[in-house]
Amino acid sequence: MKMKKLVPALALCAFVAAMAGCGQKSDGDTTNAATNTAANSSAQVTGGKQRQIAAIMMQEDQFFRLNEQGMKDAAKKHNVQFISSNVGGALDKEISSADTYTARGVDAILVSPLNPKGSVPALKRAADKGIKIVTEQDAWLAPEAERVTTNILNAHPEINVIWAANEGATVGAVTAIKNARKTGKVVVFGTDMSEQIAGFLLANDGTLQAVTGQKPYEMGFQAVELAVQILDGKKVQKQQILPGVLYSRDKPEEVKAFQQKMKELG
Repeated sequence: MKMKKLVPALALCAFVAAMAGCGQKSDGDTTNAATNTAANSSAQVTGGKQRQIAAIMMQEDQFFRLNEQGMKDAAKKHNVQFISSNVGGALDKEISSADTYTARGVDAILVSPLNPKGSVPALKRAADKGIKIVTEQDAWLAPEAERVTTNILNAHPEINVIWAANEGATVGAVTAIKNARKTGKVVVFGTDMSEQIAGFLLANDGTLQAVTGQKPYEMGFQAVELAVQILDGKKVQKQQILPGVLYSRDKPEEVKAFQQKMKELG
């Protein structure tokens, strides 16, 4: 049975504006030092200045850390300056960051909107500056997913399978099942992959059976590449799809390989 209203985090929104000029770095921004050399003769430039791409990260978790790393590496590849801020799930901070980056005249803003309706006013202000919406992303957190799962289990004790639509939903569902002492009676199939989820897949309790993992690093990398292409005047498809990856407790070696990759990335 599906968990209602637990929407997967599928892709980033890229908001691109042809604006020149870069301001001073504000508090809370992080700059990729490898791409911060304006004197680099091979750097991509707009109006004689090095291009600057800003990212607004939705929250602090492994998914968005990998997402941001992909952006940094793509920025390095294309010799553009990359700055980012993490709003920690706060809509007011997202709006403030969008307004700040718009006022600074960055060339592109990459953002995963926290709330399609609440985020619209700030994004519209950016759109008024000439920005193009490429794609969008929604996500839900574990505490809410745990509460929803608990309610579902209480209302429908006959349920024996739950599908969760993102990392938070998967973690919340597994946690709720354990707390309800229904281990062995209810199993979970989920979406997204993390070190915590990898641990669930390798656990002996058998609660989490399999997940379809996304590719946050590749998503971040591609988001910056698309922004650069748009700034170069190239046409790109508004919706970009990256194939997922299936991780199953039937193939523990693949799960362990993911864990090793996470250790290497630090």
